[in-house]
Amino acid sequence: MSKILDRPLITVIMPSYNVSNYIEECLLSVIGQTLHEIEILCIDAGSTDGTREIIKKYEKIDNRIKLIDSEKKSVGYQENIGIASAKGEYIGFVETDDYICEDMYEKLYKHAKALDVEFVKCDYFEFVTTDYGKCCFGHRISKSIGAGEIINPSVSPEKRVVDSTMWNGIYNTAFLRRKNIKLNETPGAAYQDIGFVLQVYLNSERASYINESLYFYRKDSENASVINPHGLLMIYRELQYCKEYLKNYVSEDSWWWIVYYERLLGGSVSSRIIRYLDNDDGKCDELYSTLELVRDEYIEGIERGFISATYTSLNNVFIANLLKDSIEIYLRYYDRIRIGKKNYIKDLVEKVINSENTIIFGAGNWGKLLYLLLKKNDADSKVTMYLDNDEKKWGRELFDKPIYSLESKKNESRKSLIIIANGPSRFCIYRQLISEGVSEKSIILFQPTGLEIR
Repeated sequence: MSKILDRPLITVIMPSYNVSNYIEECLLSVIGQTLHEIEILCIDAGSTDGTREIIKKYEKIDNRIKLIDSEKKSVGYQENIGIASAKGEYIGFVETDDYICEDMYEKLYKHAKALDVEFVKCDYFEFVTTDYGKCCFGHRISKSIGAGEIINPSVSPEKRVVDSTMWNGIYNTAFLRRKNIKLNETPGAAYQDIGFVLQVYLNSERASYINESLYFYRKDSENASVINPHGLLMIYRELQYCKEYLKNYVSEDSWWWIVYYERLLGGSVSSRIIRYLDNDDGKCDELYSTLELVRDEYIEGIERGFISATYTSLNNVFIANLLKDSIEIYLRYYDRIRIGKKNYIKDLVEKVINSENTIIFGAGNWGKLLYLLLKKNDADSKVTMYLDNDEKKWGRELFDKPIYSLESKKNESRKSLIIIANGPSRFCIYRQLISEGVSEKSIILFQPTGLEIR
């Protein structure tokens, strides 16, 4: 049994509802933190699948764990209970189908204290579970924001565009309470972190990021908000929450409105449309009624001058005007994109199946996505190896396929189909292959579509 602390260093808030397949792994990763002085608040919304019983089992073992029952099935409501109940100097959030590195909170806390900041965040991995175990994809937000530096988020709306997650950080408890920062208490578990991160950024004057990936975010959970058929409406409701907050906090000509119309409205909505169409939900009444509401937001953004070539991307201007003119044309545009992506995948898979051997050049995130795509389409058996220019990877394996240098596999490369799966260096690798005598017809440049791991 761990000692009950009057003043823990960090309160970890863990909202749950029917996550019995994941809760134990998640809890163990929190219990096993190298920073022992933590409080663990498990706030359950009436689970019926055994989740609550698993939490109670660990509550008996570890005094730092406290099970709290929530009367509402709302992650926002559950996490607000946690914020109100927290005794810790800082607060962290862990989604109960994810898990964290054992030293995550120790590193975040030391960094926060050393720089005296209101919040500190780390990079993270997204992962899926495959036949080969967990496959992780790194996200390095700290590189874009400035790792190790002290930033003033309240005057840095451009950094909020990069950062959209709440669970990979810790937040000073007094700061959250002083600024009355809370989550939107809409039903379910979907997108309530959008409003939370916006409030944190608007109110904070001292923050920092560390360039280590310490949080593991699950992409293939059956409870994931990205596969919720009502996701677009949930996003819209969260955006309205953000909008009302902005109205009360910033001036009408503030640059924060660009973040709202470009990133929050444009990015969040566009990312949902293809998922709707891909799941054959394109004809549902909710989609049309929600898009009518979104159209009104776009029209307002155009009239206010924030959706224009001066302030936002040309793509967002195009999409906004497309939706303004016709929902039907807007949906046909996205359906063509969806069909184009599916045809691209079909052609790529056929080329691999018809090849004698296929080599993937790039053993990073894109190389992983490509292999999972081929496996999903029963074409993975044609992949014989990976090539990579990073000598640290040579001699290792990825999905049971060896990783080599091009220098050591020149002959095999000239006889194989090679798919370049590396975004930043794709054209350099292309020239490298041509210079080694690989036929131009045998080279394919892979471009992720977003459909690889659905």
